[in-house]
Amino acid sequence: MELVRRVVIVGAVAAIAACSKGSGPGPGKGPGGADCGAVAEALASQTVGNYAPRAERAKAVADLRAQCEGAGLSPADGACIVAATTRFELSRCPRPLLPGLADLARDPTGCHAVAAHMEDIARTQLASAPPELRAALPKILDVVEGSCTSDVWSPEVKGCLIDAPAQDPKGIDGCLAKLSAAQRSQFQDKVMAVVQELKPPPAAPTVPTAPPTATAPPK
Repeated sequence: MELVRRVVIVGAVAAIAACSKGSGPGPGKGPGGADCGAVAEALASQTVGNYAPRAERAKAVADLRAQCEGAGLSPADGACIVAATTRFELSRCPRPLLPGLADLARDPTGCHAVAAHMEDIARTQLASAPPELRAALPKILDVVEGSCTSDVWSPEVKGCLIDAPAQDPKGIDGCLAKLSAAQRSQFQDKVMAVVQELKPPPAAPTVPTAPPTATAPPK
């Protein structure tokens, strides 16, 4: 009986140990169950970019992985971050992890952030533009935010515009090309209406004056 009892105890201990190993986070997983390796790689692409020097990116990945593990992200939290391709999409995740996304996360539609980023780009590009064009910028930005909201621009378009580099204004054209034909037409019509307001009114037609009447010389 003693031998049987020992065998049973050893078997129970082995079973408990096996269950304990199986219930852990597993390779690459954080305490909350998220794949923190994948999360860190995805966030590094948003912060330092995919073409950062290898050492810089490796440090960013290590720091972000530590943040993920410390935050105890769940598998759903991690999956949302990994699936996000833009900062806007990332800000829609339940726990985006990056503190710099707090303001964007508070923007319900993301359209205010779109207009704000386009303002930053426009002010750089319009530095040497005529004063009346610079003065019209607030109206154009109102059109941007209003169209984005009322026409329900897609997350892809909003994310593209928010991430568009300031030094490459052509990137905005590529983002706007992602709008549907109807959305793009409506937006262009509204912008053109603002531009038309900039044009000076047509000059009044000049009425030709009659030549002076010749007088006969005195006799």
